[in-house]
Amino acid sequence: MEKFELEVYTFGRCVVRVTSGSKSRNVPCSHKKGFGILFLTALSKGPVSVNNIATRLWEELDVKSVLSNFYANLHLLRQDLKLPSEAIHVKNGQVQLDVSSVFLDYRYFLDKFEEAFASGNSEKEHKLIEAKCIYQGDFLPDFYDEEWTVSFRESARDRYISILEELAKIYTVSFRHDKALEAAREILSLDPYNERGHFWKCVNYTKLGRVGKAKKHYKDAYERFRQELGMGLSFSFKDVLHWNPSEDSQGASTVSEEELIEYLNTAKVPILYIDMVLSHNHLNPSLLSRLFRIGDILSINDRNIKVILRGVSKESAKKMVERVSTRICEGFECKVVRIDWKHKE
Repeated sequence: MEKFELEVYTFGRCVVRVTSGSKSRNVPCSHKKGFGILFLTALSKGPVSVNNIATRLWEELDVKSVLSNFYANLHLLRQDLKLPSEAIHVKNGQVQLDVSSVFLDYRYFLDKFEEAFASGNSEKEHKLIEAKCIYQGDFLPDFYDEEWTVSFRESARDRYISILEELAKIYTVSFRHDKALEAAREILSLDPYNERGHFWKCVNYTKLGRVGKAKKHYKDAYERFRQELGMGLSFSFKDVLHWNPSEDSQGASTVSEEELIEYLNTAKVPILYIDMVLSHNHLNPSLLSRLFRIGDILSINDRNIKVILRGVSKESAKKMVERVSTRICEGFECKVVRIDWKHKE
């Protein structure tokens, strides 16, 4: 059988590059579900259950309809890529790719992200930039109407924002304040409620001697947080002026469950306590803590997550609970099995 090489690109576009011998062609996506079969198979790095793929792509359909749709779209995928049936086939209920090689930018990005955050200080910046360059925009931007893409899109975006946060810190420490500001602006363009983005913007304005501009940005951001989220920024402008890189933190403090409960019982400020159980635990603790603000308190015990958010008003508590659960589910490809919460003045 003729052998093929596949390159699957999902960031900012949906294109499959098919190479056979010396000939290559770029194939744009024309059937979204068919591409979903290819993506989920390539992501698994090996055979993957037909049922797992089919139920993910067609959650709303009954089993018979799901399988019928799966095989119809598998046929369309082969037609689009001009691949023989042997190249992507089903055997013993498992979808398999029988090609020379498969490159998937999404998998490559995840691997490079983990590599960057595990690297030492001397090579960290280079590794972060390497991972950053892979992300060429939102995951499958033409697939916003496909429910199955949401968790992948949010997970990739959260990781990309974490890269920008880390680069902003590196640039600030090394006195490259214009580059730090550029990173902060990009963070806020992706997530206007990202506290680290606002923090780095204020810090670097002050480092450049633009204290008035830093103060104005701080006041505007604080007021927006109060009006739209029911709580202000977790850092003060004094924290901006006296920032010390050796004491810098990156989101919520992770503690034991006993320590969190002790804080809950002794807190002197308004807090929102959220206790949730997830369908499974595919959590990256470092990435999870970055979803929360400096000063928030987090406890992770397998599938059980408890978090205390400081300074949340009673009126905004329910809205904040919904925001937190949505961000976690979309960012970590899971569902909430149970959630309890209470507000304490």
